[in-house]
Amino acid sequence: MPSLKQLNQHYQFSMEMHELVQATQEITVMKIQKVRQSALETRKYMEGIFDIFYDVKSAERQMIQKLLEQRGRKRQEIDEETNKKKSVIVFISTNQLFTGDIIAKVFHIFAEEVRKETSEIVIIGKIGKRLFEQAFGDTYHFLYSEISISHPEPELLKPLVSTLLQYQRIDIFEGKYVSLVDQRPVTVNISGETSLMEERSGAAESKRKFLFEPSLENIVTFFETQITATLFRLTLDESRLANLGSRITTLESSLNNLEREVTILERRRKVLARGIQNRKQLQRLAGISCWT
Repeated sequence: MPSLKQLNQHYQFSMEMHELVQATQEITVMKIQKVRQSALETRKYMEGIFDIFYDVKSAERQMIQKLLEQRGRKRQEIDEETNKKKSVIVFISTNQLFTGDIIAKVFHIFAEEVRKETSEIVIIGKIGKRLFEQAFGDTYHFLYSEISISHPEPELLKPLVSTLLQYQRIDIFEGKYVSLVDQRPVTVNISGETSLMEERSGAAESKRKFLFEPSLENIVTFFETQITATLFRLTLDESRLANLGSRITTLESSLNNLEREVTILERRRKVLARGIQNRKQLQRLAGISCWT
């Protein structure tokens, strides 16, 4: 059984940890209040761009298919003639610890896609690299970047985007902020293959007709370069918001655990102190009885 001195030390340590976690939580709340509103407003813009991009790509596919039918060629032949690689999957994590469990949840769905061995792999953030190496070792080759998702360094962002633009299909695995207590792992396609933020496999081709000026090729090129780069930058903001929300949830859970521990320690301190006091009282009474 621990001594009263040990209990006091444990109690003091728990109180200091409680103050530290509470201060960290307050700082995180201030950060999330600063970025949440702008991020949520940007999300609406982002989803609209996704829809437009999807419509343009759908129109391109329809037009190409029509031309191929006229010339008696197959779409696969055209794909093989292009210089673009097939597909890439990107896992956005972070370089910082204490982001809650959202990174692990995202990695779970990312790992399932990795095992299909149908795409090349890009990992962003030290935490993601560590998780990947723990799960797969050196089984798969991957491209790694330590770019900060809160303040992306231009010297790291530009070559990373240039690399992604070499692929026909770009799928981003990240966390999505729903509320302070709800962050979900999602897959986002930023190459115009699907519409809206959530992946919708088997989505129907756009039925709307378009007139392209100056040309379909120029419009698609613009979307595949400028718009894709913008969408990727916005996914970093979305991932940062989800990480902050997950951190707050984890810190709240830690505070609750510390408060329970402090309550238990306080009760044990009182019981032990009372026991010591009772023993001293008995010793004094025993001493008095010896002199009478």
